[in-house]
Amino acid sequence: MLANYSAVRAVSFSAMSMWETFSSPIAESFRKGILERIDTPISYRWAFCEQILLLLFVAGLAAWQPRLMLVYLLPWYLLTHFITRYVDYLNHYGCDEGSDNPYERANNSLSRWFNFTTHNFGYHTAHHIRPGAHWTELPAIHRAIADQIPARHLKPFSWSWVLMPYHFYRSATGRM
Repeated sequence: MLANYSAVRAVSFSAMSMWETFSSPIAESFRKGILERIDTPISYRWAFCEQILLLLFVAGLAAWQPRLMLVYLLPWYLLTHFITRYVDYLNHYGCDEGSDNPYERANNSLSRWFNFTTHNFGYHTAHHIRPGAHWTELPAIHRAIADQIPARHLKPFSWSWVLMPYHFYRSATGRM
């Protein structure tokens, strides 16, 4: 599904991966925090508690004000989840994630506005090379490795989900 960009694949990936991105952190924090009692690099037990507290809050809101939860909270929550999955698709479409060359595993948005509004998330290869780096360090890491990143993985446009129709147009014209 992460082959060359297509509108259908982008929307399908975004919709189909939403459940996994919701459930995986809960399962991981339960396994590591409750079953294995791991507390480094984070307290997985507390992460699990936070996630359960959020679910209990939403369940309580659903019991108290079901219409408010269904009409306001749930649509925004689902939209936000969909958007994060769409940006993740843009980060990885057309990349060889199994490559021995770490510079071929991610796309990079060079849009200054996108990087300004997303804490430099467009410098995605830098994030893969140094996953623990603070977001303020990503531009410098990117500059140091930019000449090693294949040109096809350097995208000059913004990945903002608001530009999804523009991405569809670029794809249709073969410029994505």
